[in-house]
Amino acid sequence: MNRVYDLNRNFRNEGVSYKHNPEYTMLEFYQAYSNYRDLMDLTEEMFKAVVDRACGTRQVKYGSHTIDFDSWTRITMNEAIVKYSDDRITEPDLKNREFVERMLHTLHAEFNPRLPLGNLIGILFETVAEKHLIQPTIVYEHPVELSPLAKKKLGDPSLVERFELFIAGMSWRTRTRNSMILSISGHALSRRSKRAISG
Repeated sequence: MNRVYDLNRNFRNEGVSYKHNPEYTMLEFYQAYSNYRDLMDLTEEMFKAVVDRACGTRQVKYGSHTIDFDSWTRITMNEAIVKYSDDRITEPDLKNREFVERMLHTLHAEFNPRLPLGNLIGILFETVAEKHLIQPTIVYEHPVELSPLAKKKLGDPSLVERFELFIAGMSWRTRTRNSMILSISGHALSRRSKRAISG
């Protein structure tokens, strides 16, 4: 069997937010012989098909916006930060922890200074970029600290093969290419546990 899926009910306590419905129905699937770029293609096809069936048009009104499901963008997390930051920054700047912390302070973003750099990048993305992602946008190449069990990017182990779909400034779908090597997963879980214990 090369593909399997499951429809299930979920309840997650992610805090009170208009972006997170704590109770929802989820479609979860696994597909062999494909990578996360294949799943990006599948995500686009699936959303277009659902919109066609549910709305009869791919231009959908949502609040003050018209979402165009024929207009998709793919951008890395670092590219999104650089693109939407009010300051003139470069991607290499985002490898400098002191620079990232200074940006977060300037933006009055709350963060724990003991967090790894990858987590700070995630907070920076949420602060400067997420609200601008109105049209369907796939954000990929996330820091490994945000998804330690995902497959690392070939050539850059600080990033993982994960993507997240944003529409109207909100996350709609996340997908990772999971690493099935037990030793890697165990190592990542061990590091997570140690960080949790240390606060």
